[in-house]
Amino acid sequence: MLFRILPFLLSALALSASDPAGKAVYDQHCANCHGPAGEGVAEKYDEPLYGDRNVDWLARYIERSMPEEEPELVRGEDAKQVAQFIYDAFYSPAAREKVRPSAIAFSRLTVRQHQHSVSDLIGSFRGRETITETGGLRARYESPDPQAPEEKDENGNPKRKPTKKIERQDARVQFEFGEADPLGGELEAKEFRIEWNGSLFAEETGVYEIFVKTENGVRVWLNNEQDVKLIDGWVSSGSMTEHKASLFLLGGRFYPLRVSFFKFKDKSASIALEWKPPHRPREVIPADCLSPKGSRELFVSTASFPPDDASAGYERGVSVSKGWDEAVTQTAIEAADYVLARLDRYAQTKPEDEDREAKVKAFLRVFAERAFRRPLDDAEAEALLAARFAGTKDLPTAVRRTVLYVLKSPRFLYPELAPGDDWKVASRLSLALWDSLPSEDLQRPAGRGELHTGEQVRDRARRVLADPRTRAKLDTFFHHWLHLDKADDLAKDPKAYPGFDEAVAADLRASLGLFLDEVVWGEGSDYRRLLTEETLLLNERLAKFYGVDLPEGEGDFRKVSLDSAHRAGVLTHPLLLSAFAYYKSSSPIHRGVFLTRNVLGRSLKPPVTAIEFMDDKFDPSLTMREKVTELTKSENCMACHAVINPLGFALEQFDATGRFRTEDNGKPVNSAADYTSADGSSVKLTGARDVARHALESPAAQRAFVEQLFHALIKQPVAAYGPGALDRLHERFAARQFNIQDLIVEIVTLAALHGLNESPTT
Repeated sequence: MLFRILPFLLSALALSASDPAGKAVYDQHCANCHGPAGEGVAEKYDEPLYGDRNVDWLARYIERSMPEEEPELVRGEDAKQVAQFIYDAFYSPAAREKVRPSAIAFSRLTVRQHQHSVSDLIGSFRGRETITETGGLRARYESPDPQAPEEKDENGNPKRKPTKKIERQDARVQFEFGEADPLGGELEAKEFRIEWNGSLFAEETGVYEIFVKTENGVRVWLNNEQDVKLIDGWVSSGSMTEHKASLFLLGGRFYPLRVSFFKFKDKSASIALEWKPPHRPREVIPADCLSPKGSRELFVSTASFPPDDASAGYERGVSVSKGWDEAVTQTAIEAADYVLARLDRYAQTKPEDEDREAKVKAFLRVFAERAFRRPLDDAEAEALLAARFAGTKDLPTAVRRTVLYVLKSPRFLYPELAPGDDWKVASRLSLALWDSLPSEDLQRPAGRGELHTGEQVRDRARRVLADPRTRAKLDTFFHHWLHLDKADDLAKDPKAYPGFDEAVAADLRASLGLFLDEVVWGEGSDYRRLLTEETLLLNERLAKFYGVDLPEGEGDFRKVSLDSAHRAGVLTHPLLLSAFAYYKSSSPIHRGVFLTRNVLGRSLKPPVTAIEFMDDKFDPSLTMREKVTELTKSENCMACHAVINPLGFALEQFDATGRFRTEDNGKPVNSAADYTSADGSSVKLTGARDVARHALESPAAQRAFVEQLFHALIKQPVAAYGPGALDRLHERFAARQFNIQDLIVEIVTLAALHGLNESPTT
């Protein structure tokens, strides 16, 4: 306990000399419940006393409510003095930073960083490829040529008839051929074969379930170049059969895909290739996740890792458990087996070569250098290999030992152990942008000593920003920032909201993803558009549900002006409005909490007493706003709900599916509210666009976005990078018209050069 309160006590004691009156009031009336330094008291008020209110608000609140049951004891000047003491001693962010200064935590690779680093390490020996084209798979249709004369060989046996081949691109693998020729008379209807080839794009990391429905013969290969089939249904049943398999894929990457399908004297033919990705329902694999371009097989470990520590609000590699060590070991073993199976390809040798061992050693040296993110000198390389090759003449054993050693080495698992030079800058950049190892685009300038000034690092970061892995990492950030896990298994009461089903929810997720992608990676990359966009991207199914006509244009999703006067970017995107709502009704509390914490960047503590919202306990004639007002009217509740409720009420013009409405339960919707900002000023809200306008004008909200993005990219507290780090990043963000891509570059530059000789501002 002393360890917990000692920093608070030192800070409070230091202030007592300059503010003795405030401390005296605190000691007499507050310390009994809140502790001598605001650290909390068990069974009374065990939460530390901190927040983001200003001194005037604290003084008013204390005068009105504290001490509990006897607020008359602290009034007037006493309330002002104790409020000032609390604010300066331990309540404000600045005070908390003095009490417990932020520090860069010594960290291992996070789970995501480890998975991507091992995959890219092995993949680097096959060369990197960039696929930008999507829209379907290459297809080759083939059948015996019915016009070709029958021929016989020298023994009089019938020769196989020449085949007729037609190639094209198919957007999806979803066909009901029936008894007809698949190409309408160009092929033989009774017997034909189709091969689809290309790549599948996995947007998110996780388990993907693959389904094939057909009454014919089919085989599927996914991320495998060794003829190991994911699905083998080559023996046709003649009746509709569903084949299913699953595999773990890393997000933001393309995987080689091949589907072989045939019909041989079956009555009819059909095929549908479907999947169930993480956080999405089962569906036919869409064209925008298929590419006609081939890709290379990627190593993906099957090891199951325990989750990283997320107590700081973002994932950090600050703990080492038995489960984590076992997963790292399993990955290393799988990687060693994988490398051994392809050793001659990677080492560019043959089993019979006399110099095979020398070439394998050369390969292993490069393998270690890439894993350790820097070159080895001859002595280091010789020592590393000699120890692994000692005592065995069996080359596979030596290779296995070396791969296991490298992947279990602290030099791989703890990147910050490396000395502070250009190679370390390259390592920091690759982890920040890709959660992975430096590619040649970063290795080359590091080797030339061109990554040690601010401009050099910024220039290199801009060059590699377009890497698909950066986009995948930003997708992960937005998933966290917008709490999209709330949209998993999204469902609504079919009686209240007919037509809102799993397919609509999936389309909403796709719509939001396309919008975020357009804002971040489109022209301008403007943060403000996240909060001000008036249009929505809808497809035919969403347009029907939300009651609008889909305009003419290309692509499944098109921009629609849906209640444009009331829409405010992500704040009113139907996916989020639906996620932060109940099964049958809206939820101002859920929406208000999200806006408070994630958009406006204000802190909220867990309620002292959690009260479940039970709709059937209220007068059935009440609106949702009236119910929430009744539920949270107590003084204890309003300490937080004075902030939460006005923000949630401002979004009451949208129902539980994000449709605009003017009535709730037969009464006019009242979305007007007075909101008190963190600086104590009053803001009049009449709807979502007022919330967005306040967020855009609020330096605190802008700083909150910067800070959350920093944490997502760097996995460390921004305050640990200097007392002015967040201020400098925010100032540059505003000066550059809130360009998100520029902000990413500034964040990774600051972190990459931290602690080295060169200042990132130069």
